[in-house]
Amino acid sequence: MPEEGNRKDGKDSTPEPRWNVITELYSGFDKVLGEKENDKDLTFFEIQASILMLTEKVNQEKMNMYLQYLKDEKTNPTPDNMYH
Repeated sequence: MPEEGNRKDGKDSTPEPRWNVITELYSGFDKVLGEKENDKDLTFFEIQASILMLTEKVNQEKMNMYLQYLKDEKTNPTPDNMYH
């Protein structure tokens, strides 16, 4: 029995990370953090609180995506013969 996420041709169906997007986001965060460090005397608490807020935002967006997926599954059910 093939593992979930694998296609019949043996290739993994998981999308490849878009490293250019990841690098761009990281660079943006790093630039903002560097600017704020130069403008103000930041404390570790302020930096950590900001990172926590970003993490929570990502978790909220992830939950919204899951909920949308479940809503779509409910309104567009899987055909009866799809897995037979």
